[in-house]
Amino acid sequence: NERVTLDNYFYNPSLIKQKKRKLKLEKEHLRIQNNLTNKFIRNFFRLEFHFNNINISSIPMELDEFMNIYINDFVESNNKVLNQIVNQDQNIKKC
Repeated sequence: NERVTLDNYFYNPSLIKQKKRKLKLEKEHLRIQNNLTNKFIRNFFRLEFHFNNINISSIPMELDEFMNIYINDFVESNNKVLNQIVNQDQNIKKC
């Protein structure tokens, strides 16, 4: 058995390697999480652009850690295809 000293504990190459690997994985996890969060926010901005009933007042970390969205009654989209999809029920012939 090897005697454990402070030098062995602080300068142990295998421990240093493990810590580096752990830090690398944590950094990668944060990068992936950041990308997913940004994509999620961009999707809401797309909805806000196409639909007149959505208003995004703040995104996370702008004012606080929340995304604040106000949704009003739907009137009409600025996209014809989306309007047709939303109004699909009205376009179907009923028996």
